[in-house]
Amino acid sequence: MNYPQGNYLDAESASGNLSNAGLRRGAGYAGFVFACLLALLVLGSLPASRQQSTTRWQDTLNEADAALRNGETYTARNLYSQTARIASWSDDWTGVIAAACGLKTLESKRDAYFATRAVLVRAMIAAENQRSALGLNAVANAFASIGEHNAAAMARSRIPPDARDGITKSSPQSWDCG
Repeated sequence: MNYPQGNYLDAESASGNLSNAGLRRGAGYAGFVFACLLALLVLGSLPASRQQSTTRWQDTLNEADAALRNGETYTARNLYSQTARIASWSDDWTGVIAAACGLKTLESKRDAYFATRAVLVRAMIAAENQRSALGLNAVANAFASIGEHNAAAMARSRIPPDARDGITKSSPQSWDCG
């Protein structure tokens, strides 16, 4: 038998049947991936899943506090960052601020509170997404506690006049991060 050199395609693939089957498989795979992403989106928007993430950030925060008490600063820093991520996924500004306060205990003024500032920006976004005057005021107080008075003023300027929890309720809350 004579085989052509360099061309190992058979007659079926040369006629285009194999490429059509490959396209159908690819389209089926893309449909499956799309369905999975849609299911994740729906599950993530359910109230029960949001409640679970609140519990998760509180558990992670407790682990971080325990690690800090045991002198495991690297582990504590990692867990505080993880707490901030989990809380920000569900737009829970209280969890993000709690994580920022934990990070502040690990940072010094010499470090310029770099990680704390970044986490407080996340908290501001979460509070703004929830249209929470209480949250934005708490973020402003936390910014002021690390000496970021311009950022505190900016956070207070973001309080909407039609906030859900009202501006009058926001003043007694103190989040100075110790």
